[in-house]
Amino acid sequence: MKVRPRISEHAGRVLPPKAFDPGERAKEESAVEEAASEATQKITHVLAAPSLSITNSLATDYLKRVIKYRFSEYLRPPGEKRFTRISALSSPHINQEILGVLMGHLQEASCAIENVEDVEGTPVVLFRRENAKSVLTACVTQTSTIVAYGLSSTEEHEMTDLSELLSQITSTSTHAFSG
Repeated sequence: MKVRPRISEHAGRVLPPKAFDPGERAKEESAVEEAASEATQKITHVLAAPSLSITNSLATDYLKRVIKYRFSEYLRPPGEKRFTRISALSSPHINQEILGVLMGHLQEASCAIENVEDVEGTPVVLFRRENAKSVLTACVTQTSTIVAYGLSSTEEHEMTDLSELLSQITSTSTHAFSG
């Protein structure tokens, strides 16, 4: 019995190999980068802090509890020893687009946005910078804008650096925050 050698893996057709064109690869890479930046811009425009008809202290407490109870495993995965901190900032200026503004500044500061989730109508942004992780959320009350964030890191100085970065970003944004 004679076995015929296999000449093709494409249903009997012989496909010639594509010629390598370095210019084509550069075009593909730039197209992917443009698509990623457009998607990020769309995300920042879609995020709107919800309006809550409650007092500022209740809104702050609500946002901190969302971070503490919904994202504790993200901030402190089981089996890892990490430093954590949950804090909030408020501003007398009403700005429902504050999360988009903060996300843009965080990306400029080399923070990687990992996910954007919706918790009962409240957008929550998960991001990372080096070994530090953070959760960021915001809402608008009748009198102010409130931003809450949770930080964690295996090194305390990394968490402090990220906290200082968030403070700097909020102070240099168009709205002055006070803690």
